[in-house]
Amino acid sequence: MVDSKQMLPEIILMRPICILSIIIGHAFAIYSGAWGGSSIPYVKEYQYVNPIFISFQLCAFVFISGYLFEHNILKSKELSFINFIRKKAERILLPGLCFGIIYILLYERENWNILSLLCGPGHLWFLPMIFWAYVLLYIYRFYICRYKISYWNMLVIIPISLLVMRFGLPFGISNAFFYFPFMLLGSIVYNKKEYFSILERKRSLLIYGISYILLIILFLMKIGNSLSLFMVKYAINFIGVMFLWHICSTFKGKLHNTWHILNKSSYGMYLIHQFFLIYFFYYSSVMLDLNRYVIPFVSLIFTLLFSYIIVSFLKRTRMGVYI
Repeated sequence: MVDSKQMLPEIILMRPICILSIIIGHAFAIYSGAWGGSSIPYVKEYQYVNPIFISFQLCAFVFISGYLFEHNILKSKELSFINFIRKKAERILLPGLCFGIIYILLYERENWNILSLLCGPGHLWFLPMIFWAYVLLYIYRFYICRYKISYWNMLVIIPISLLVMRFGLPFGISNAFFYFPFMLLGSIVYNKKEYFSILERKRSLLIYGISYILLIILFLMKIGNSLSLFMVKYAINFIGVMFLWHICSTFKGKLHNTWHILNKSSYGMYLIHQFFLIYFFYYSSVMLDLNRYVIPFVSLIFTLLFSYIIVSFLKRTRMGVYI
Protein backbone atom coordinates (compact mmCIF):
# COMPACT_ATOMS: atom_id res chain seq x y z
CA MET A 1 0.00 0.00 0.00
CA VAL A 2 1.25 3.47 -0.85
CA ASP A 3 2.05 5.64 2.16
CA SER A 4 -0.87 7.89 3.02
CA LYS A 5 1.43 10.91 3.08
CA GLN A 6 2.14 10.34 -0.60
CA MET A 7 -1.50 9.75 -1.40
CA LEU A 8 -4.09 12.17 -2.64
CA PRO A 9 -6.32 13.55 0.15
CA GLU A 10 -9.52 12.89 -1.79
CA ILE A 11 -8.52 9.22 -2.08
CA ILE A 12 -7.58 8.99 1.61
CA LEU A 13 -11.17 10.06 2.25
CA MET A 14 -12.87 8.15 -0.55
CA ARG A 15 -11.34 4.68 -0.13
CA PRO A 16 -12.35 4.10 3.53
CA ILE A 17 -15.86 5.36 2.78
CA CYS A 18 -16.18 2.79 -0.01
CA ILE A 19 -14.81 -0.11 2.03
CA LEU A 20 -16.86 0.70 5.13
CA SER A 21 -19.96 1.04 2.98
CA ILE A 22 -19.32 -2.37 1.39
CA ILE A 23 -18.84 -4.01 4.79
CA ILE A 24 -22.05 -2.41 6.06
CA GLY A 25 -23.85 -3.65 2.96
CA HIS A 26 -22.56 -7.19 3.52
CA ALA A 27 -23.69 -7.05 7.15
CA PHE A 28 -27.26 -6.68 5.84
CA ALA A 29 -26.92 -8.95 2.79
CA ILE A 30 -29.06 -11.73 4.28
CA TYR A 31 -32.07 -9.40 4.33
CA SER A 32 -31.95 -8.42 0.66
CA GLY A 33 -31.56 -11.92 -0.75
CA ALA A 34 -27.94 -11.31 -1.77
CA TRP A 35 -26.95 -14.02 0.72
CA GLY A 36 -29.34 -16.91 1.24
CA GLY A 37 -29.67 -19.92 3.52
CA SER A 38 -29.08 -18.22 6.87
CA SER A 39 -31.11 -19.17 9.95
CA ILE A 40 -31.01 -15.56 11.16
CA PRO A 41 -34.60 -14.24 11.50
CA TYR A 42 -35.67 -12.08 8.57
CA VAL A 43 -36.30 -8.37 9.15
CA LYS A 44 -38.25 -6.77 6.33
CA GLU A 45 -37.21 -3.26 7.33
CA TYR A 46 -33.59 -4.09 6.47
CA GLN A 47 -34.20 -5.30 2.92
CA TYR A 48 -32.99 -2.07 1.29
CA VAL A 49 -29.84 -1.52 3.36
CA ASN A 50 -27.67 -3.85 1.27
CA PRO A 51 -28.68 -2.52 -2.19
CA ILE A 52 -28.19 1.07 -1.00
CA PHE A 53 -24.79 0.61 0.64
CA ILE A 54 -23.51 -1.52 -2.24
CA SER A 55 -25.18 0.44 -5.01
CA PHE A 56 -22.04 1.93 -6.57
CA GLN A 57 -19.28 1.45 -4.02
CA LEU A 58 -17.54 -1.44 -5.79
CA CYS A 59 -17.42 0.66 -8.94
CA ALA A 60 -16.07 3.55 -6.87
CA PHE A 61 -13.25 1.35 -5.59
CA VAL A 62 -12.38 0.46 -9.19
CA PHE A 63 -12.58 4.18 -10.04
CA ILE A 64 -10.02 4.85 -7.30
CA SER A 65 -7.68 2.29 -8.86
CA GLY A 66 -7.82 4.07 -12.21
CA TYR A 67 -7.37 7.44 -10.50
CA LEU A 68 -4.23 6.22 -8.72
CA PHE A 69 -2.96 4.53 -11.87
CA GLU A 70 -2.63 7.96 -13.46
CA HIS A 71 -1.09 9.44 -10.33
CA ASN A 72 1.41 6.67 -9.58
CA ILE A 73 2.27 5.23 -12.99
CA LEU A 74 1.87 7.80 -15.75
CA LYS A 75 3.17 10.66 -13.58
CA SER A 76 6.27 8.80 -12.45
CA LYS A 77 8.81 6.37 -13.84
CA GLU A 78 7.18 4.12 -16.40
CA LEU A 79 6.97 0.41 -15.73
CA SER A 80 7.32 -2.20 -18.42
CA PHE A 81 4.25 -4.31 -19.01
CA ILE A 82 5.91 -7.39 -17.48
CA ASN A 83 6.98 -5.53 -14.33
CA PHE A 84 3.53 -3.98 -14.03
CA ILE A 85 1.88 -7.41 -14.23
CA ARG A 86 4.31 -8.83 -11.69
CA LYS A 87 3.69 -6.04 -9.19
CA LYS A 88 -0.09 -6.28 -9.53
CA ALA A 89 0.01 -10.07 -9.26
CA GLU A 90 1.99 -9.80 -6.01
CA ARG A 91 -0.29 -7.09 -4.67
CA ILE A 92 -3.64 -8.55 -5.76
CA LEU A 93 -3.52 -12.18 -6.88
CA LEU A 94 -1.18 -13.47 -4.17
CA PRO A 95 -3.32 -12.23 -1.24
CA GLY A 96 -6.41 -13.41 -3.10
CA LEU A 97 -4.96 -16.89 -3.47
CA CYS A 98 -3.83 -17.09 0.17
CA PHE A 99 -7.10 -15.85 1.64
CA GLY A 100 -9.03 -17.87 -0.95
CA ILE A 101 -7.47 -21.11 0.29
CA ILE A 102 -8.34 -20.18 3.88
CA TYR A 103 -11.91 -19.28 2.84
CA ILE A 104 -12.37 -22.63 1.08
CA LEU A 105 -10.92 -24.59 4.02
CA LEU A 106 -13.31 -22.86 6.40
CA TYR A 107 -16.51 -22.61 4.40
CA GLU A 108 -16.41 -24.38 1.01
CA ARG A 109 -14.43 -27.60 1.48
CA GLU A 110 -17.18 -29.73 -0.07
CA ASN A 111 -18.03 -27.48 -3.02
CA TRP A 112 -14.81 -26.16 -4.45
CA ASN A 113 -12.58 -26.70 -7.45
CA ILE A 114 -9.48 -25.08 -8.91
CA LEU A 115 -11.57 -22.77 -11.09
CA SER A 116 -13.53 -21.45 -8.10
CA LEU A 117 -10.26 -20.78 -6.27
CA LEU A 118 -8.72 -18.94 -9.23
CA CYS A 119 -11.92 -16.93 -9.75
CA GLY A 120 -11.99 -15.97 -6.06
CA PRO A 121 -14.38 -17.62 -3.57
CA GLY A 122 -16.89 -15.41 -1.78
CA HIS A 123 -16.05 -11.73 -1.78
CA LEU A 124 -12.56 -12.48 -3.14
CA TRP A 125 -13.97 -12.55 -6.71
CA PHE A 126 -13.16 -8.85 -6.69
CA LEU A 127 -9.39 -9.44 -6.74
CA PRO A 128 -8.92 -11.34 -10.04
CA MET A 129 -11.45 -8.96 -11.56
CA ILE A 130 -9.54 -5.83 -10.61
CA PHE A 131 -6.24 -7.44 -11.66
CA TRP A 132 -7.55 -7.94 -15.20
CA ALA A 133 -9.07 -4.46 -15.18
CA TYR A 134 -5.59 -3.11 -14.42
CA VAL A 135 -4.21 -5.11 -17.34
CA LEU A 136 -6.86 -3.64 -19.64
CA LEU A 137 -6.13 -0.12 -18.42
CA TYR A 138 -2.37 -0.51 -18.92
CA ILE A 139 -2.89 -1.74 -22.48
CA TYR A 140 -5.38 1.02 -23.20
CA ARG A 141 -3.31 3.87 -21.75
CA PHE A 142 0.12 2.80 -23.01
CA TYR A 143 -0.71 1.26 -26.37
CA ILE A 144 -4.11 2.55 -27.54
CA CYS A 145 -4.75 5.99 -26.07
CA ARG A 146 -1.46 7.17 -24.63
CA TYR A 147 -1.73 10.95 -24.75
CA LYS A 148 -5.24 12.29 -25.29
CA ILE A 149 -7.93 10.92 -23.03
CA SER A 150 -11.40 12.38 -22.52
CA TYR A 151 -14.95 11.54 -21.56
CA TRP A 152 -15.65 10.79 -25.23
CA ASN A 153 -13.55 7.65 -24.86
CA MET A 154 -16.31 6.26 -22.66
CA LEU A 155 -18.77 6.25 -25.58
CA VAL A 156 -16.66 3.60 -27.27
CA ILE A 157 -15.46 1.68 -24.22
CA ILE A 158 -18.84 1.16 -22.52
CA PRO A 159 -20.63 -0.72 -25.34
CA ILE A 160 -17.52 -2.79 -26.09
CA SER A 161 -17.14 -3.71 -22.41
CA LEU A 162 -20.80 -4.66 -22.02
CA LEU A 163 -20.63 -6.76 -25.18
CA VAL A 164 -17.48 -8.67 -24.22
CA MET A 165 -18.65 -9.35 -20.66
CA ARG A 166 -21.56 -11.39 -22.03
CA PHE A 167 -19.17 -14.06 -23.33
CA GLY A 168 -18.71 -15.38 -19.79
CA LEU A 169 -14.91 -15.41 -19.81
CA PRO A 170 -13.34 -17.18 -16.78
CA PHE A 171 -10.97 -16.02 -14.03
CA GLY A 172 -12.83 -12.75 -13.51
CA ILE A 173 -12.14 -11.48 -17.04
CA SER A 174 -15.81 -10.92 -17.89
CA ASN A 175 -16.29 -9.01 -14.65
CA ALA A 176 -13.19 -6.99 -15.50
CA PHE A 177 -14.80 -5.82 -18.74
CA PHE A 178 -17.93 -4.76 -16.85
CA TYR A 179 -15.90 -2.71 -14.36
CA PHE A 180 -13.24 -1.44 -16.77
CA PRO A 181 -15.20 1.71 -17.78
CA PHE A 182 -15.15 2.80 -14.14
CA MET A 183 -11.38 2.33 -13.93
CA LEU A 184 -11.02 4.34 -17.13
CA LEU A 185 -13.34 6.97 -15.66
CA GLY A 186 -10.92 7.29 -12.73
CA SER A 187 -8.06 7.91 -15.17
CA ILE A 188 -10.06 10.52 -17.06
CA VAL A 189 -11.23 12.38 -13.96
CA TYR A 190 -7.68 12.50 -12.59
CA ASN A 191 -6.47 14.14 -15.80
CA LYS A 192 -9.40 16.57 -15.91
CA LYS A 193 -9.72 17.38 -12.20
CA GLU A 194 -8.10 20.82 -12.57
CA TYR A 195 -11.11 21.91 -14.60
CA PHE A 196 -13.42 21.48 -11.60
CA SER A 197 -13.50 24.69 -9.55
CA ILE A 198 -14.86 24.69 -6.00
CA LEU A 199 -18.05 26.40 -7.19
CA GLU A 200 -18.54 23.90 -10.01
CA ARG A 201 -18.03 21.01 -7.59
CA LYS A 202 -20.68 22.35 -5.22
CA ARG A 203 -23.11 22.77 -8.10
CA SER A 204 -22.29 19.29 -9.33
CA LEU A 205 -22.86 17.89 -5.84
CA LEU A 206 -26.46 19.06 -5.94
CA ILE A 207 -27.06 17.67 -9.42
CA TYR A 208 -25.38 14.33 -8.73
CA GLY A 209 -27.03 14.02 -5.32
CA ILE A 210 -30.57 14.56 -6.61
CA SER A 211 -29.96 12.30 -9.60
CA TYR A 212 -28.58 9.54 -7.37
CA ILE A 213 -31.53 9.64 -4.98
CA LEU A 214 -34.08 9.56 -7.81
CA LEU A 215 -32.32 6.68 -9.57
CA ILE A 216 -32.03 4.67 -6.34
CA ILE A 217 -35.74 5.10 -5.66
CA LEU A 218 -36.54 4.06 -9.22
CA PHE A 219 -34.31 0.99 -8.96
CA LEU A 220 -35.68 -0.13 -5.59
CA MET A 221 -39.24 0.17 -6.89
CA LYS A 222 -38.24 -2.28 -9.66
CA ILE A 223 -40.35 -0.58 -12.30
CA GLY A 224 -39.72 -1.84 -15.84
CA ASN A 225 -38.15 -4.90 -17.42
CA SER A 226 -34.73 -6.40 -16.71
CA LEU A 227 -33.03 -4.30 -19.41
CA SER A 228 -34.39 -1.00 -18.10
CA LEU A 229 -33.44 -1.94 -14.53
CA PHE A 230 -29.92 -2.81 -15.70
CA MET A 231 -29.63 0.58 -17.39
CA VAL A 232 -30.86 2.32 -14.24
CA LYS A 233 -28.36 0.37 -12.11
CA TYR A 234 -25.56 1.20 -14.54
CA ALA A 235 -26.48 4.88 -14.34
CA ILE A 236 -26.52 4.64 -10.53
CA ASN A 237 -22.96 3.36 -10.64
CA PHE A 238 -21.69 6.31 -12.69
CA ILE A 239 -23.72 8.96 -10.88
CA GLY A 240 -22.84 7.52 -7.47
CA VAL A 241 -19.12 7.36 -8.23
CA MET A 242 -19.00 10.95 -9.45
CA PHE A 243 -21.17 12.10 -6.54
CA LEU A 244 -18.77 10.56 -4.02
CA TRP A 245 -15.69 11.90 -5.81
CA HIS A 246 -17.12 15.42 -5.80
CA ILE A 247 -17.89 15.14 -2.08
CA CYS A 248 -14.38 13.96 -1.24
CA SER A 249 -12.72 16.50 -3.55
CA THR A 250 -14.76 19.36 -2.10
CA PHE A 251 -14.29 18.52 1.57
CA LYS A 252 -10.81 16.95 1.51
CA GLY A 253 -9.25 19.82 3.54
CA LYS A 254 -7.04 18.81 6.45
CA LEU A 255 -7.98 15.23 7.24
CA HIS A 256 -7.97 13.80 10.74
CA ASN A 257 -5.38 11.08 11.32
CA THR A 258 -8.23 8.57 11.63
CA TRP A 259 -8.76 8.77 7.87
CA HIS A 260 -5.10 7.98 7.22
CA ILE A 261 -5.31 4.95 9.52
CA LEU A 262 -8.51 3.71 7.88
CA ASN A 263 -7.03 4.26 4.43
CA LYS A 264 -4.01 2.09 5.26
CA SER A 265 -6.22 -0.65 6.69
CA SER A 266 -9.13 -0.59 4.24
CA TYR A 267 -7.78 -3.10 1.70
CA GLY A 268 -6.90 -5.61 4.41
CA MET A 269 -10.27 -5.14 6.08
CA TYR A 270 -11.99 -5.93 2.80
CA LEU A 271 -9.96 -9.14 2.50
CA ILE A 272 -10.86 -10.29 6.01
CA HIS A 273 -14.31 -8.95 6.88
CA GLN A 274 -16.45 -11.60 5.18
CA PHE A 275 -14.78 -14.42 7.11
CA PHE A 276 -16.40 -13.05 10.25
CA LEU A 277 -19.77 -12.18 8.73
CA ILE A 278 -20.16 -15.66 7.25
CA TYR A 279 -19.36 -17.18 10.63
CA PHE A 280 -21.81 -14.93 12.46
CA PHE A 281 -24.67 -15.52 10.02
CA TYR A 282 -24.20 -19.20 9.21
CA TYR A 283 -22.18 -20.90 11.96
CA SER A 284 -22.72 -19.01 15.22
CA SER A 285 -25.64 -19.93 17.48
CA VAL A 286 -24.92 -16.94 19.70
CA MET A 287 -26.49 -14.57 17.18
CA LEU A 288 -29.79 -16.44 17.43
CA ASP A 289 -30.02 -15.49 21.10
CA LEU A 290 -29.99 -11.78 20.27
CA ASN A 291 -32.92 -9.60 19.35
CA ARG A 292 -33.35 -9.96 15.58
CA TYR A 293 -33.17 -6.20 15.05
CA VAL A 294 -29.72 -5.86 16.63
CA ILE A 295 -28.08 -8.92 15.01
CA PRO A 296 -26.63 -7.11 11.94
CA PHE A 297 -25.35 -4.24 14.07
CA VAL A 298 -23.62 -6.54 16.55
CA SER A 299 -22.16 -8.55 13.66
CA LEU A 300 -20.98 -5.37 11.96
CA ILE A 301 -19.30 -3.95 15.07
CA PHE A 302 -17.44 -7.17 15.87
CA THR A 303 -16.50 -7.66 12.22
CA LEU A 304 -14.99 -4.18 11.98
CA LEU A 305 -13.19 -4.61 15.30
CA PHE A 306 -11.76 -8.07 14.61
CA SER A 307 -10.85 -7.20 11.02
CA TYR A 308 -8.97 -4.09 12.10
CA ILE A 309 -7.10 -5.98 14.84
CA ILE A 310 -6.03 -8.75 12.46
CA VAL A 311 -4.98 -6.30 9.74
CA SER A 312 -2.95 -4.29 12.26
CA PHE A 313 -1.21 -7.48 13.35
CA LEU A 314 -0.54 -8.71 9.81
CA LYS A 315 0.93 -5.35 8.82
CA ARG A 316 3.69 -5.98 11.35
CA THR A 317 4.63 -9.21 9.59
CA ARG A 318 6.13 -9.91 6.18
CA MET A 319 2.63 -10.29 4.84
CA GLY A 320 1.92 -6.66 5.67
CA VAL A 321 3.36 -5.40 2.38
CA TYR A 322 0.58 -7.23 0.51
CA ILE A 323 -2.38 -5.82 2.46
